[in-house]
Amino acid sequence: MGVCVITGGAGGMGIAIARMQGKEHNLLLVDVSQVKLDAALETLREDGIQAAAAVCDISDRGCVQALAERAAAMGEISAVIHTAGLSPTMASAPRIVQVNALGTYYIIEEFFKVMGEGSSMVTVASLATHMMARNAGESIHAVVDHPDDPDFEKRLNQLIDGMAVAGNTPAAGVAYSVSKYFSWRYTRRNALRFWSKGIRINCVTPGNIATPMGKAEEAGCARTAAHMAIKRYGTPEEIAAAVVFLTSAAAGDTTGADLPVDGGFCCCTTFPQVGV
Repeated sequence: MGVCVITGGAGGMGIAIARMQGKEHNLLLVDVSQVKLDAALETLREDGIQAAAAVCDISDRGCVQALAERAAAMGEISAVIHTAGLSPTMASAPRIVQVNALGTYYIIEEFFKVMGEGSSMVTVASLATHMMARNAGESIHAVVDHPDDPDFEKRLNQLIDGMAVAGNTPAAGVAYSVSKYFSWRYTRRNALRFWSKGIRINCVTPGNIATPMGKAEEAGCARTAAHMAIKRYGTPEEIAAAVVFLTSAAAGDTTGADLPVDGGFCCCTTFPQVGV
């Protein structure tokens, strides 16, 4: 069996994915908290699923490099599923940048080195990604398209501070939108490079999902729900099913794609809806 790495593996989404992947993969769950990992492993054991675990702060490139090397030592990597991230209520703007933007960059770069032909990576975007994509111009792309710049983190924080002041908006919310936009855009910009090694890379855009992290953003969820066709919380299992599809042979001709599982938000806010 191939190795399936799940960052944010102790969260609601990560556990749901592990349940679906655990029968056919050797699992490596990744989280910043050993306590949460221990609880996740126990939950999976109750379901008859065994998994290994690794504590990793994905904002530390050295830690991510060691994680990738450990995963490769477990066997052939078949899937890397990157769900780890911070929402606006969970951290300050600089910390959100470190985890959501730099962390995604490090995961993509370090696992690209150890993944091989036939493997697949899936990252997780957000509705904020799509709202930002509609207004992102050259001033934003001049920063987010250069993560290899030694001053990338500094420039990203400066961009966020300027946008927060201009929009009279809390910096943490802007940091979340910008960092998730970077993650979404960088994932899709890597389709050609990844396929040079026979690797597919895609992302999933969740809507309002019934996880502790999702429920913590209840005010924002209420605003986005007004623009959805399906006005309910999605489930972690629905996200997991989309992720499993994208990592499977059934999606063998799919790369560089974004699969929304969002109650129709992206569609309803892009196209005039009939009968409205």
